[in-house]
Amino acid sequence: MNRPVQTTVPVHQIANYKMNEKPFIMFFQTEACGVCHAILPRLMEMLEKFNIELIVVDAIKHPAIAGQHQVFTVPTIIVWAENREMLRESRFVNFSKLERTLEFMQIYETSNEVLNYTNN
Repeated sequence: MNRPVQTTVPVHQIANYKMNEKPFIMFFQTEACGVCHAILPRLMEMLEKFNIELIVVDAIKHPAIAGQHQVFTVPTIIVWAENREMLRESRFVNFSKLERTLEFMQIYETSNEVLNYTNN
């Protein structure tokens, strides 16, 4: 399942993602960051098996968004679900930890869907 990369500029649009309560990932990068350019394809490849939206933000071009999310270094990955920050990885991204978190979130979401279906 290929998910489109979506670069979001307006802060209010990110707020809408948070209020939606669906999981999504914010990836903060800069054009000059070589590590960012190496990590992004790996992140996108990993996300192919999860139904999670990816929002890519250039921290230099959009300092207000970076500041609002207290991002002071790149790359930074923030996993959001239910309007909460679930995981933050900066500089040295632990992909195993990230994948375990996404798997847990997927199991949790599936369990809730089953519970809601059986209760109705």
